[in-house]
Amino acid sequence: MPKVQIKYVCQSCGFETPRWVGKCGECDAWNSFIEEVRVPEKSIPLGKHGSSLPGLAGASSRPQPITQVAAQNERRISSGIGELNRVLGGGIVDGALMLVGGDPGIGKSTLMTQVAHAVSSLEVASRESRVERV
Repeated sequence: MPKVQIKYVCQSCGFETPRWVGKCGECDAWNSFIEEVRVPEKSIPLGKHGSSLPGLAGASSRPQPITQVAAQNERRISSGIGELNRVLGGGIVDGALMLVGGDPGIGKSTLMTQVAHAVSSLEVASRESRVERV
């Protein structure tokens, strides 16, 4: 866990000191220091090409405007529910994470159970087709 750093910062000039003082040594302002707690960010080792995620080798780690992001066609798995496939842009992207939210009792668990059943049926069907080819 990163070590928490406590600094006192003068609100008049921005001077920092590790302990509270009544008068700023830079601008001579009285009672202008407030406590700031800083938690150093955990450094994440970058990949070979500057990417912090293993699947994004060669990707820029800087933010880009959405208009400059290249579109990619990803393989999608049918959820077995046409409307859900439409909402997801054609189905479930392999390795993607989706957040399903809504009011209590609206059917989130039921929907996810139906999707799990449909996807497991696809898995069984694909295994059976591989067995038939052998």
